[in-house]
Amino acid sequence: MNVSAMNDNEKIEAMAAAMRRFGEGCTREQLNLYFPNSDIDRLHEQARMKANDDALLEAA
Repeated sequence: MNVSAMNDNEKIEAMAAAMRRFGEGCTREQLNLYFPNSDIDRLHEQARMKANDDALLEAA
């Protein structure tokens, strides 16, 4: 995954997908495997909300 070539919306989607893959206990260290700290700092809240929304839609 080449996150440097992604726009913020794509990064949020990718980060949310990573959060869902790692599960409820997803850590910064796990996200750091794919995303730089600067992106995690800026986008993690939006990605977390997206991951939660996706999980709710999947459960419905």
